[in-house]
Parts: sequence; C-alpha cells; structure tokens
Amino acid sequence: MKRVFTIIICSTLFVFGTHAQISNYSVKDITDKVVFLEEDMDEHEVKAYKSYLEDGYSKKDALLYINAARAQNNLEDAPPAIINFCFLPEVTREDSVPEGLGACCVIVELINASTKTINEITLEFEFYNGSTQLLDSKTGNKYCILKFKNLKGRPNSDYYEEIREKVFNCYHLLEMKDASYRKFFYNKKVKTIRLHRAIIKYADGTTSNKIAIFATDNLLENGPLKPYIKMVEFFTKS
Repeated sequence: MKRVFTIIICSTLFVFGTHAQISNYSVKDITDKVVFLEEDMDEHEVKAYKSYLEDGYSKKDALLYINAARAQNNLEDAPPAIINFCFLPEVTREDSVPEGLGACCVIVELINASTKTINEITLEFEFYNGSTQLLDSKTGNKYCILKFKNLKGRPNSDYYEEIREKVFNCYHLLEMKDASYRKFFYNKKVKTIRLHRAIIKYADGTTSNKIAIFATDNLLENGPLKPYIKMVEFFTKS
C-alpha cells in the first residue's frame, strides 16, 4: 500500500516523453464508467444482470460482473500498453536494491491492455532540472534503463465470470527491485522525469515501441480498470 500511495503523490512530477512512438492517454479517453444502478445499464447489461439474479447470484456479484466487463471494454479500446511513472530522490535500503543506493528511484504503473503477455519491456528514462537534461553524475550517461518480464495482459474472453477473475491481472505496479535489469542514474538535481523510449517484446514474438503515457494520477484507480476498481472499493467500504 505504501508504494501505491507514493504513485498518487509523486506521479505529478513526470513530464511527457517526446519520442515519436510515445502518445498520451487520459481519463477523457475512457468511455465506460462504473455503474451502480440497473437504470444506468445498457440493454445487454440489463439482460445479463437479471440473468445472474435469477440464477441466484447476489446483487454484489452481479454488479461486479457487469463492471468487470465495462473495464474489459475500456481495455479493448485503450492503447496496447499504458504507463504512469514517477521518481523518488534516491534508492534506499527499503527498496531492496542495495547496489543502487543513492540513485534515482523510479516507480512504474503499467497496464498491458493487449491479450498478449509481455515477455520483456525495456524502459529508458531521462531526467531534467527545468529545461536542462541532466547526466548521470557517475558515468555521464543520459538514461536510467529498466527491464521487466512476464507481464500478463487482459483476458481473451467474452465470459463475464472469466473476465472478472482475470481482468485485474493486466495491471502491474513495478518497483526497481522487480526489474530483471537495472541501469541506475545518479544526480541530486533531478526535478522531473521523462520516458525517452520503450521497447516491448511480446510472447508471440512480435515487438513494438508504442506506449501511451497516462495523463492523470494513479493509473489503477483512474485508468481503464476504473469501473471494476470503484465497484470493489464500494463493496469493501460498505
């Protein structure tokens, strides 16, 4: 929970990347919202909702199924890979990467909105103080490079039950300790972080360098999964 809170607070520090294959994606691009009432459902949702109630499911379960499907719809309409990221001033012992103590600590939220598993994604970040790009104070290099492996995508299914069971698997909160490869970046003057490039290798052998930066804080709660996440939160608090 601590790292999720950190994402909410410090994600405002990032600056959009300018590489040709990096686009922006925001709350305004998300069409399906959370639905609580039958009166606000579409025709197909009403039929599914009533069918679940007739089969003995609780209203809670029926609503979770409907909103999981809404999240799935958002994922189908979203860019294949969506990212949100931030940095903390330095890696500490709490981050469990002792070889990088004192380096900039980068935290990543990623949604794999495709149905394909990402075998490996390489992320290159650059750092700025105002409009000035900074260099690594130890090596003179420009980038922090992180690689992450085996990131699942959205369910490849039209069945409500399977969607609810697996839709959350496409969300990944990635800390530096989770990276299979780390090239650290040291500089005490960093104020903002940008994504310079992403290279994605999928399980089916295809590759891509297209990725969308989420233009709102907290990709989990405000991104395409929002209908399902908000419904889960509602029942957790009630």
